[in-house]
Amino acid sequence: MNTALVVGLPTTVVSAALYGVAPLIQAMAARREEAGTGLGLGLLARLATRPLWLVGLAVEAGSFLLEVYALSVAPVALVAPVMALDMIVFTLLARRLLGEHISRGGWSGVGLMVAGVVLLAYAFHHHAEVGSPAGNDVLLAFLVLGLI
Repeated sequence: MNTALVVGLPTTVVSAALYGVAPLIQAMAARREEAGTGLGLGLLARLATRPLWLVGLAVEAGSFLLEVYALSVAPVALVAPVMALDMIVFTLLARRLLGEHISRGGWSGVGLMVAGVVLLAYAFHHHAEVGSPAGNDVLLAFLVLGLI
């Protein structure tokens, strides 16, 4: 097996999972704020002092760094589609943690996304040279743009 599948795929899956968890943590922190206290910069300033919201922000930053690493060892053609798993994690945990409703169409979408990721992993197992990892210049540009 090649590095893209052995290292890049699991790193991408973890990154996507963290991307799915981060906004839920932040939503939980935001929902703890008193209703009617306003939105916008005032809310952001209050949330920036809340440890739970900051944990969500740190989780998001960690997932970004993992994505950058995944792009350094696996082709973007593998990493980018697998990052869609963040939506699955978000959807399933939003249902459980925030009581959000998932329609039949939503469940179908979750199933199709999982199937797509499995098919990609299978395709990369048999065709190792679908693309190449990003070079240092590309990774640096991605990191800088992500921080802006």
